[in-house]
Amino acid sequence: MKIAIEAMGIQNPGGGRSSILNLLVNLFRIDSQNEYLVILSKLEPGLEPFSPRVKQHIAPFGNRFLVRIWAQAVFPFLLRRFDGVHFTKNLNVWGVPIPQIITIHDLTILYFPEHFPKSDVFYCGPLKNGRPGT
Repeated sequence: MKIAIEAMGIQNPGGGRSSILNLLVNLFRIDSQNEYLVILSKLEPGLEPFSPRVKQHIAPFGNRFLVRIWAQAVFPFLLRRFDGVHFTKNLNVWGVPIPQIITIHDLTILYFPEHFPKSDVFYCGPLKNGRPGT
């Protein structure tokens, strides 16, 4: 199988980076059959030992809002030759024609929006009836 993994933003230190990088490294250690494309914001040296089964695709933008617009425009075409995609950090892309897994690590921004920048709250969407909006 050919599997894409969107991991943009894991270059920043923190729990998200540790969690996702450990997931990837251990997945690639135990799976020697599938091919992977990992979409990142920056080259990840920790994934180099798994080459050529694991290819890294670097997003052309560093700005988190521009990269999300780029993903919406490019992913439906970039991912069409893959069997599935895992979005590791809350991202969803419309029009991707393959099965998708979306990991949501934290809903704090939805339940306590007053503690976050308004732009982030707007991006994530408001709560409706005590639940995240769609």
